[in-house]
Order: sequence, then structure tokens, then C-alpha cells
Amino acid sequence: MRSYLSAPLRVDLNLTSRCHLRCKYCYASAGGIRNETELSISDLEKFFIELEEMGVFRIQLAGGEPTMRKDFPDILSLLEKFKFSVSLNTTGLFLSKDICKRIAKGNFELVTVSLEGDTAELHEKIKGGKSFPKAIDAIKALKKENINTAIGITLNSFNIDSIFRIIDLVRTLGVDLVGIQVLCPVGRLSENPDLVPGNKRYTEFVTHLIDYQTKNPFPKVNLNVTNEGAVCWEYYFPLQQLGKIKQLKEIWEQNIKHDEKEISCVAGISVCSVGADGEVYPCEMFISDINMSAGNIRTKNFKKIWGKSELFKKFRNLKKSNLTGPCSLCKYRWCGAGCRAAAYYMTGDLNGTDKHCYYAQSPKQ
Repeated sequence: MRSYLSAPLRVDLNLTSRCHLRCKYCYASAGGIRNETELSISDLEKFFIELEEMGVFRIQLAGGEPTMRKDFPDILSLLEKFKFSVSLNTTGLFLSKDICKRIAKGNFELVTVSLEGDTAELHEKIKGGKSFPKAIDAIKALKKENINTAIGITLNSFNIDSIFRIIDLVRTLGVDLVGIQVLCPVGRLSENPDLVPGNKRYTEFVTHLIDYQTKNPFPKVNLNVTNEGAVCWEYYFPLQQLGKIKQLKEIWEQNIKHDEKEISCVAGISVCSVGADGEVYPCEMFISDINMSAGNIRTKNFKKIWGKSELFKKFRNLKKSNLTGPCSLCKYRWCGAGCRAAAYYMTGDLNGTDKHCYYAQSPKQ
């Protein structure tokens, strides 16, 4: 069994599955107006007490759109009682000046506003609704309160040529961090495969990103992949093709040394995710599939779910020797077998192959 922490370093908590937008890439397939299953303030307080007792470092509030909850101010008040740090992912549409002032008084590490374009036309093509002006206003309101603010860009075929214009735009707003998220083929993305950039286009983007990061130290720009463990193919293969492997360490602080026998997926090892209804998942990428729930915090002790669930045991017992398809033949010893959520959704098997990996698509390279 792979070693795992006595408590997750981070818990991703979806406060609601409701959302006013219909992002084409949404991992949670969020939407609609139903809220009868959402965790109550009482449920959340019990859960937060347990997280603090276990020593969890951080919780990340997400959704759906978490600020759609009418009791969101009450949730902010509740969070002030606890020592763990908090981050928030939001579209910004309901992030009022009053809410920003409340966030500034709490122990928030970061607030990330989703921004998918440098123009309203592009942003709203991807996210829907009249959401661009609100996102910009939210960033301004957060920075006015001196809150550490990031924007989250989901890299896709619609905005890949506009990424650097988006960064230039938010630089003028004082944004501290830009997180560029690589797509994972889960949730609503399975219905919108045209959003995934081809390998050649992605490699060209990485080329420009390295140059941009070198010349523009502020804001900090991160390229985020779904597998949060060791070096992943999303970093390695473009840099290999460019002859710039050393940039792994210099730009992205990735160490290519890795236990070649280990799966690098951290789901159920150092992170997990909790749905709006209290279901606990190995990571946020599984949250749209109830079959991947390890239990519900309304009916089971979270510490017991984390330590004893049969589903988490499956993740902790993942081995390279049990993989199937191209992953079982991979010659790259640095690889930690890619994203297990991608493998699961693309093959129906946790031991399957992450089929959007370059090697899986062309094993001879």
C-alpha cells in the first residue's frame, strides 16, 4: 500500500452544485437551482470541527458557485472560528463589496476568480451568461481589500491563443497569481471534446509560456495539471520535444526524480473532495460520479472515511504493475501514470490508461 497522510493536506469542499453558468468544461457538471441536499450550517460546523481536530491545513471552497448560497455570509462567520486556511474559487458574479470585506477579515489564503478571455465575447462563449464585467469587478473589489487574488484560466482550444492577453489584462488590476488549468476529460467536458487543444497546439503554447514567464515575473504564472503528484506528461512531453527539459526545475520547480514503481496520483493520499451533499470523493475530478463516493459525512465520521474507506484503499493500493493499455508499457520511468480520473472516465477502470497522454496516443515516440 502507498503511504498516505493521517489527514488530507487539503479538502476541496463544494458548497453547492448550483451554478448560474454552464461552463463547457465543468468537471462537476454543475447547474440548476436545486439546493435541498446541501450541507447545512450545522453540518458544516460539525465537519469543520473534525477537520481542525485532524490537522487539515486548508479547505478550498468551490461549487457550483459557492457564493450563490444565501447563507454564504454565515459560512464566512463560521470559518472565522477555525485555524485552517481557506481559499475560494468563484466566478465573481455574486462577490459583493460587503462579501469582500468579510473575506478580508478571515483567514483566506487566496480567492480565485475564473476568467476565460480578455474580452466579454470570448469569456462568455466559454462560460455563458453576461459574466465578464462581473468577473472584472470582482477582481477589483478583492484587490481593494488587499486580498490575495488569482485568476483561474482553463486552457482550451477557444482561448489558447488569448492566454497572454488575459494575463496582460489582469496585470493592470494587480492580480497576484495566474493559474492555467489543463483540461481533464471528466464531467461536462466529455460532451465538448472540441475544447481540448491538440498536442501540437499545446506544445506551441508551452513554448510561448516559457518565454513569457522568463520576461514577465509578475504576476506569477502556474501551469496546473490534474495529477498533483510528481512530474506529469503535460510538463514533460512538450519540453522534451522542445529540448528544454531543464525548464522543469527552473520554471516549474518539478524534480524529474521519482520512484519508478509508484503511482503519483495524490487522490486519497493527501487530498480529497466533498460534494455539496456531503459525499466524499478521492479528488474533485470524481465528484460528478456518485459511484466514486467513499461515504457521506452526514452519516459517517470523516476521519473514519479517510482512514478506513474501501474506495480510498483502492487508490492507496494502485500499482504500476497493475496498469493496462499503453500505461503498462510506458518506457518513461519518471512518469507517475498520469491522471487516474482521466483513466477512469476514458476506460472505466482506475488501472486503465490516461488516454490523452502523448505516449498513450503514440507509444513509439
